[in-house]
This record gives sequence, C-alpha cells and structure tokens, in this order.
Amino acid sequence: MESILEELGLRVRMNESKIGKGGFSGPKTVGRSKITRIDILIDKIEKGEPLIFLKGKDSVSITIDKNILDSLKEWDLEGSFELTPGYETKDLEKTSEFGGLDDVTSKAEAIQAIAVALALEKENLTPEDINIEDINNLKNISIGGKNTKESLIDWVKSNPNWMKSTINTANSLVKNKSYFSQPLSDYTSHWQDDFVIKIYNILKDIKTSSAGSIVSTMQSDKWNPSDMWVSTEKGRKTINSLSGIDDITVYNQTINDLFCRGDLIGISLKKSTKKEPEIKEFNTANCSIPQTIKLKDFKASPNIAGEKITIDFGGEEKTLNLRNFKTTTAFSGEMGGGEAAGGKVGIAAINAILDTLGMGSYKLPPSSSDTLKVFKTKDPNNPKLVEYKNKFKDLYTTHVGNNFDEVFNNASDAWKTGKFYALHFIDAMANAGDNQDDFISQVVRYGISGVKGISSAFIKSGN
Repeated sequence: MESILEELGLRVRMNESKIGKGGFSGPKTVGRSKITRIDILIDKIEKGEPLIFLKGKDSVSITIDKNILDSLKEWDLEGSFELTPGYETKDLEKTSEFGGLDDVTSKAEAIQAIAVALALEKENLTPEDINIEDINNLKNISIGGKNTKESLIDWVKSNPNWMKSTINTANSLVKNKSYFSQPLSDYTSHWQDDFVIKIYNILKDIKTSSAGSIVSTMQSDKWNPSDMWVSTEKGRKTINSLSGIDDITVYNQTINDLFCRGDLIGISLKKSTKKEPEIKEFNTANCSIPQTIKLKDFKASPNIAGEKITIDFGGEEKTLNLRNFKTTTAFSGEMGGGEAAGGKVGIAAINAILDTLGMGSYKLPPSSSDTLKVFKTKDPNNPKLVEYKNKFKDLYTTHVGNNFDEVFNNASDAWKTGKFYALHFIDAMANAGDNQDDFISQVVRYGISGVKGISSAFIKSGN
C-alpha cells in the first residue's frame, strides 16, 4: 500500500516522501549505480530541469538558479542545503531518480481499487469499462493520493500488461464469494483514504502503548500488507467506533471477525499475467470458528470459586469456565469441550473487549494479585477492603443470593478472588444489553485463537 502518512510510522511510498535532513550525507548511491544523489542533483540543476519539493501537503516544482552550483559543489553534505529561498535539500521529494520508488506502484494500486469498485457493480469487467464516465458515476469508491482519475485511466490504457492484470484481478476478486460474502452492492473499495488511515492509526496507537514489546517494533507490513481494502457499512462503522485499544490481539480479533464475515477485506496486490489470478488467504484461522457464539444459559454456583456459563457455540453446547488458573490469582475465562477447548482470555483482554463495546464502567479490577492483597488485609476498616467488600456484596446479592456476609467470612482466599472476578464478568454480561452476544463472542474468539500471532487476516491476489 502507498503512503498512509509519514507520521503514522508506516511504510511510506518514496515518491511521496522527502529526502530529509542528512539525506545527502555519506555515499548515498542510487540503486546499484555508482551515481550519488548529489551528482544527480547537480546534473539536474545544470540541465535546468525542475526539482520537486514537498511543503506541507503541497508539491512544488521549481527550477533552481545555476548560480547556486559553486556553493553546492563545496557543500560538505551534512544537514540540509538551501537551494532557493524557503526550499532546502531536505524538502526535495524522494522521486525515483533519487532512489525512491517509481510512481507505477501508486498508479497500479489506485487504478486497481477503482477497477474493483467497477467490478463490484458490473461483476464482469472489460477494458472498455475503464472510462471516465463510468468511474465518475461510482458511489462505491474512496481513494486518496495525488493522481487524478483521468491520469490513472490514461496510464493504464497506455500499459496493456497492466490493463490486463487490473481487469483480471478485479474480476477474480469479486467472483470469490468466500471472501465477498455480502451483496456486492454493499461494498466500497478503498485506497489511501481516511478510512484506511484510521485502520493504521489504531495500529500506531497500539504500537505506542506497547513500548518494549515486539509489537512496538513491528512494521505495518508485518501486521497487514494489504495495498487496498474493501468494506461494508458495518465494517466501516466498527472500525470508526474503535478507540482506546492498546492490545494488538483484541484489535486483530476485530479485524479478523470482520474479515470472516465479509465486512472488511484487506487485499495485497501483485501484478499477474493469468486470466484468473491466484488468491491466497493469510491469518484466517478465525474463519473456522462458528459465526454464531452466544449465551445459552447461566445459573450461579454459590460454592465454587468462580462461575460457569453455558455457550451456544454454532449450535453446539460448550462451557466457558471463569476461574483462577493459579490457586488465588491469574483469573481467566477458558472454553471447555472438544476442539474449542483451551486458550485463555485474561483480565486485560476482557477489559479491552469491554472498552471496545463502550462498557468501560464494567471493567474488572486490573490485577488479581493486588486484589488478593486487599482481601488478605487484616484491618477491617482498610478503605480498599471496604470498597472491594461492598462491591463484592452488591455483585453477590444481585447474581447469587442474600447470605454474602456469612459466606465471605468463612471463605478461602481462592474463593474470594475467583468469585469476585467471575461475578464482575457475570455483571458485565448481564448489563450488556444488545451487546451481550457480541461480548461473549469476542471473549470466546479471543480465547480460542487470539494467541496465535500478531498479524491480521488478509488475502493476496497475483501470481
């Protein structure tokens, strides 16, 4: 995918980035040649060729006065050199001649997004469909970048191989109902627009909050190398509503669930000579999990140090166990029964899911170890103990029964912590309203497949 925005820390398409301060220091040869950037710059000025500068969001073309050459040739290449008032070497656009990527990539991706939008309407695209009238009538396309629709049409029509690849890729994609499972008229094709920027802004925030972990150093391509995205209204609403996510696994769960339901499809593109370009999927284990996961039944169990919830797992009855996985700490939820068994969802993940559903007020206390210390406090008037005990009594009375004081005074530490957290979970579930099934589904999906990696689902089209 071409540049999202340089400040996002994502992969930046070189033809839309600056050379930057220090960009001429050292050898700085271009490609495999022995020609340096400063040699190329001097040559262009000597020939009177215009240079392209990036200032803010604007691209400016300026022909530099040759009188600057003597000073430029004496420059030590450190820092940045002012070529003309207000414009320095650091502001030069990193075009292909300075070692950036050719504009072909951005044009190919942008026209592919347009072709997919056309194919979503026509289902069987032909080269004749790539025309300005049909494209201007599209209501299912959203693209950014600096290329005009007219320039993209001219480019692809003047490159027969790219036209063939563009048409065949678009047709191959939209015919694949296993990915485009919603009505084709429901989809919008995206490239470099605000929606795509939102997807990667969330990733940027997660990376920032994950300092010191592998996630913080992960390149966006390693997370998801999609060059374009296709979405339904549900997919867009879900992504645009997200805020405050700091767990990559929770975010991946959202992306993957939308992918499996056909509401958000990331597509990595590769030029293809085949009539039906091959389509491969990646990180799609989630799609084997039933789409319908919801609460079936719950009945409080006063005596156990935790709770059990009966789940409708795609028509099968399963159990979600809520308990400590160390005697008095490490509270988690875990699916039991058959292939779905295993894989835990801990406090942090449960709280992150509650945040995504707008239920932050129902979050669990963040540390079971700290909670244990509170319950082991000897002073009955300790403010934290009083707070936790009152909350515990309220939860117990609401969901279990009226004999809290008697039970609590005779309970073990394992029962206190396990039941305290389990009832927090039950209370969130009971108050989730229309989000109840979504809450249960996200918790179960996280537990089953959320620990498999840090990359999200996408498909790749091409040879």
